[in-house]
Amino acid sequence: MLIFNQSTRIAGTIGGSVKERGESLTIEENARVDGYFQFEGEKEPIVSKSAKLASPVQYTHHVKKRDEFSKHSAFWNGSAMPTPRKNSI
Repeated sequence: MLIFNQSTRIAGTIGGSVKERGESLTIEENARVDGYFQFEGEKEPIVSKSAKLASPVQYTHHVKKRDEFSKHSAFWNGSAMPTPRKNSI
């Protein structure tokens, strides 16, 4: 299962593996994950000690970057396109 979400809460059964990217992850006490679990997020996951996981959550800290335009941003407009050449026979 592939998840891209801001905040994820798992409280049920997942019969396979999970790759998730988001801000936060909570795995509740009655959750069960039968495969591996990879989480890339801004906050360390909260995992109940009672949750049944096939393996520990593999956590990668991810820093949120702000997308901003600057004076160095490039914009494309049609005037920069080359003029097509005519075929000569």
